Amino acid sequence: MSTTIKTFKFNPVDINGHDLQGSAQLYANGLHQVKLRVSLEKQVDGASTPLTQEELNSLQIVNKNQNVMITGWSSSSEYNGYTFGLCGLNNTEGTSVNPTNQTLEDTQDLYFYLSTTDATLEPQDFEASINVNGVLYRSGNSTYNYSYVTIKPTMPYFIYSDELERQEDMILHNEIGKDQYENLTVVYWTLPNSLSIKSYIFPDYIGNSVVNIGTSKAGADPSDWACALMHGYTEFLYAGLGVSNSVDFGDTVIIQDGESIIRGTYANTDGHYLDSPSPDSPCDLVIIDEYGCTSNFVIYSVDNASDIDIRDNN
Repeated sequence: MSTTIKTFKFNPVDINGHDLQGSAQLYANGLHQVKLRVSLEKQVDGASTPLTQEELNSLQIVNKNQNVMITGWSSSSEYNGYTFGLCGLNNTEGTSVNPTNQTLEDTQDLYFYLSTTDATLEPQDFEASINVNGVLYRSGNSTYNYSYVTIKPTMPYFIYSDELERQEDMILHNEIGKDQYENLTVVYWTLPNSLSIKSYIFPDYIGNSVVNIGTSKAGADPSDWACALMHGYTEFLYAGLGVSNSVDFGDTVIIQDGESIIRGTYANTDGHYLDSPSPDSPCDLVIIDEYGCTSNFVIYSVDNASDIDIRDNN
């Protein structure tokens, strides 16, 4: 009985499994991935035959002409949800995406996802290998037309605060006395290129939907409050945002959220003299965006909590 691997193709693909040509690229942050497809056809006495589970278990991605993957690189069969390719680019250099899936008849297709933390940023050549009947087959051999993939790591980027677009929306303006108004303003900072946020963390306030970052008082009553808002929450107690004089206790407000938005609020009362500012309590913020890149900020109060702003903490 004659057993062989007739077809052994290894190439990068897009999220839908369509072929990509050229060198794949990714950010070296340990989260960003390149999607790869292995196409195999096993023949027994000239007839296409499914690979056994043992043979499938032996299939792995290795550095070309080696038996292992070098340190700093990892392979997974699971997609972790981050966007493929570099920001604003395809994930291959100078090439186009074939609009059709290049799956070959009689082949079995398997998908792998590579990521790296390799700070050297050196391009690496990878191939697939499989053991069938005690014989090790490599996709990068001449038999399979040197089917290997070059992956080029790129330094992860930071988003800086001066790249954020600031917008304000006064969502409350209630009269509480002669020439006195209680106001609540939401500040939105939008990430550049409409980058979406995958992870949004207040390291010192895990589990909090609101973090008070500054308060000023007029006499004994709080007058100005500044708050940072956690991603994913839209309903908040007015009282938790520093509004109490013109609404009923327990009243809530809806504040819009978005995939690309950092939010904060400041509440103030017109006509009060602020004679007792409290120490500011800036809030650290860590975001991981859709490409797995991490950016660090600080949200802080300004002018005795009468405003808020954001700065870099990278």
